[in-house]
Amino acid sequence: MKDYTIKGKDNEKFILNYAITNGNLLVTFANGDIWEVENTPANEKKILEEMKGQVVSDSLDKEKTIKKSAALNKGICVLCGCVGTAFIAMSPVKDPMIYATTLSLLAVGATVPIVKIAKGQSIINDINKQKFMIAASEELNKGALNTALVFGISEETQKVISDRLAESLPVFDLSTADQFSLEDLKKMKENLLKDKYYGFTYPEKEKVRKVK
Repeated sequence: MKDYTIKGKDNEKFILNYAITNGNLLVTFANGDIWEVENTPANEKKILEEMKGQVVSDSLDKEKTIKKSAALNKGICVLCGCVGTAFIAMSPVKDPMIYATTLSLLAVGATVPIVKIAKGQSIINDINKQKFMIAASEELNKGALNTALVFGISEETQKVISDRLAESLPVFDLSTADQFSLEDLKKMKENLLKDKYYGFTYPEKEKVRKVK
């Protein structure tokens, strides 16, 4: 997940992700620290519970801050546009170079707010994905071996699923959320609902994927 702390507050405790490396758990914190801890059910449970808590609590404050910032930055963009239009309409100076220079400066002034808006939206999209994963992980894990699950899903996502199944690891939880897009997660949930409705059988060559 992305860093949901406000201006780096408490980022030394905020967990971005973790992975199993050399038989241990490698935990990455928002301040750049990487801790290697034992791969035990107790340690993994602590990590997942903390990450879930971050989505529930930290993300709410982050969303509020981003929305306030987005409103301000949109206002700046509109202001720059209005100033540029007014300058062209009312300026007694008709020198093309002055026009070009002024408009370039206004464009630069609007660029920073636009970048901030895009960055903020990226974080909100990530928050929405993490929330969706929390809500749908149990259902998706139950259907992880269902052939219909991956219909219309990207090859990258299919590989992540196959690799996790091959290692007998849970496919869908907060440790894997970064490897999926929100669109693929929603599509997989939709596929399971459709499969349950129709109760189709599938060709032998496309039977349920087996764990190696």
